[in-house]
Amino acid sequence: MVNYRSIAFDRLMINDKGGVSLSRNFGTQLIEKGGFDNITFNKRDVRNAIAVERRKTMFEEGDAASLEKYFKSQRELNSDFYSSMQQDEEGILKNAFWSDARSRGTCKYFGDVISFDTTFSSNRYRMPFAPFVGVNHHGKSIVFVAALISHEDTETFVWVFEEWLKCMGKPSKGILTDQDKAIGKAISKVFPGVPHRLCLWHVLQNASRNLGKLAEWKSIDTLIRTAVHDMLDPAEFDEAWCLVMDTYNQRKGWMLDAYENRRHWAPAYNRGQFWAGMQCHLHSEVKAEEEKEDNFDCIDKPPQIDVDKSVLAE
Repeated sequence: MVNYRSIAFDRLMINDKGGVSLSRNFGTQLIEKGGFDNITFNKRDVRNAIAVERRKTMFEEGDAASLEKYFKSQRELNSDFYSSMQQDEEGILKNAFWSDARSRGTCKYFGDVISFDTTFSSNRYRMPFAPFVGVNHHGKSIVFVAALISHEDTETFVWVFEEWLKCMGKPSKGILTDQDKAIGKAISKVFPGVPHRLCLWHVLQNASRNLGKLAEWKSIDTLIRTAVHDMLDPAEFDEAWCLVMDTYNQRKGWMLDAYENRRHWAPAYNRGQFWAGMQCHLHSEVKAEEEKEDNFDCIDKPPQIDVDKSVLAE
């Protein structure tokens, strides 16, 4: 685990206050230190360290106390309101977790499959908003729990998942997340044996990021999506994916890693198990629809009925 206090980030904070982007900020440090071999932290560590400093300044105004006061007032209104806050040794807010009575009650009926998403925009304290979301019997998104987290590391995710167990009393029967190793480790520790599926939309986005600069990318993209969406038998999927790797000399890097991890994301390997029709994070629905992907392909849409207006007139 990285000790964020060991990062000398005075210049990072000056640059950050001056509006310098995180990537450029980190890149400057990388050049000055002479490369990755000479630094003990990465871009995520820098982001977390800067977030700590920002919260130290902002929460001195009393926002953390205000949040705890709000939680207390909600518990007084309804004893089923659940909340938890975690602070560091200086009393600075690290993480917050809460769920109201209605959300907890709804989870009893529709919490078999949940999506845990940390890719929402951060708030002004640069704390990622991380909700637990599911779908109801109409295929509509419902929020079970909301959390604000300070660090995207295993320790933080373990705390969040343990709070879920305290709040809901049991784990879900399936959990959908993005491709984050820290989340995967936390799930294995807190939810052992619970099926863990990766967000398909993010997997395909990673394909574009890693292979998009290849001259043959358009052809590769078409073949990848064909393998993912049309090859619903594991053997057929394997054959189609391997064909792409061999044809375009990509039995390496991202394509090989994705293939070795296919059981966690490929639809062919997740058939026969209840996932409430979810293949990706619910907040990615609009983006997925723009790509003409159906996020809830297992949920039947109501039929369109032609009504004779003359009958209504009568």
